[in-house]
Amino acid sequence: MMGFTDKLAGMLKKKEMKRRESVLFEALDSYIKRETSQEEKRILEESLPYVEGILSGAQNLSRFLEELKEMERQELFKRLDRIVKNSQKRFADSLKNVVTRIHLGSKTFEGLETFYTDVTDALQQIQKLTAMHGKYLYLAFDREMKEFSRNAKDIAANHHMLGNLLEAERENLNTLHEIKSHIQEWNVFLEESHQMEENGKKNRQAIHSLESEISHLESTIQKLQSSEEYQDFSETEKQKQELNQRLKSVEGEIYNILHPLDRDLRKFKRQVELGHFSFDVKLLEKYEHLTEQFLLENEGYPNLKKIAQSMKEALEKQIIKEKGHKRHKVMDIMDTILNDGLLDLQREYHATRKHLDAQVYDKKIVETMAALKREMEEKRTEIKELKVKISASDERKDEITEILGDLKRTIQEKCADVGIDVE
Repeated sequence: MMGFTDKLAGMLKKKEMKRRESVLFEALDSYIKRETSQEEKRILEESLPYVEGILSGAQNLSRFLEELKEMERQELFKRLDRIVKNSQKRFADSLKNVVTRIHLGSKTFEGLETFYTDVTDALQQIQKLTAMHGKYLYLAFDREMKEFSRNAKDIAANHHMLGNLLEAERENLNTLHEIKSHIQEWNVFLEESHQMEENGKKNRQAIHSLESEISHLESTIQKLQSSEEYQDFSETEKQKQELNQRLKSVEGEIYNILHPLDRDLRKFKRQVELGHFSFDVKLLEKYEHLTEQFLLENEGYPNLKKIAQSMKEALEKQIIKEKGHKRHKVMDIMDTILNDGLLDLQREYHATRKHLDAQVYDKKIVETMAALKREMEEKRTEIKELKVKISASDERKDEITEILGDLKRTIQEKCADVGIDVE
């Protein structure tokens, strides 16, 4: 068997003789996979003599241990004979369990390293069990135990050579595995970058399509706005606005006249409730909001006149107490009410309200335009959301580009360590 020094020298010379390879980055993935596979295959081939030596030694030990349990012992002292008999069985059974675990699993570098670790453990157990039981067994089975020791030493020698081989090849193979892992990582990020690119393209196309749809909606709305139906609607809306403004103006005038009575109306209601003046409390309760109730009165506002007449009488009798300017002002408002001073405003209010209620237009065109505007706004919102996605996608693409650059430099450096120039 070639010594380890000669073997190692041969491997180093072979590595020095190996010329540097130039590989395109795009082809690096398949190249590294092939190179890693070939490297593992070569290591397995070189380790084969050591593995076979270990397995052969293990088989020899296993056969010996089976035979040991039944071996006839040499004549010994009676007490010593019992000790040897006990050691014989324990040693054989315990060591058989250890030796049974020596087997090669997967034929890969990892499988080889696992095998090496298992053999390391087995050798330690062999040494331990031999120390415990061997001294007695050598007395009874000297020749056989010496053969056992030779087999164990052969296993240890092959184990040592296998360990040296693994140590010599581990760095190079680990570097290849690291490169392979980095390339896988590169491919993942590259795929993500392509996906971002594809998503960005789809989103931009979607924006273009939405903008075209918005333009079409705007054109449709403009056509509707130019239609006779819409012109009728616009004219009606204008008239409604004017009528509403006039209605509010009339309401304001009525409010300004009646509002100063609010406080005295509450006083009057209180006196009626106390029984100091006879009047319909329910009517007063209806008129708690003067202006609003007045606007609901029949023409000539008879109910308000009843209230005004009674309040005037209560003022004159000092049941409602007011003095000076305030009293004169309240009395003037009562006279205005009683002398039909609000009749023109009442008639104008109801005429305007009637005219306003008569304004009728086809709601269909308005509803159509409202629906179109809602749709247009929804599309504008969708465009904003798509632009946010595009912005986020572009930022992520920039991050990935930087990551890919770092990964490529790392891959190139690792490849240089194992004689591969990446173009």
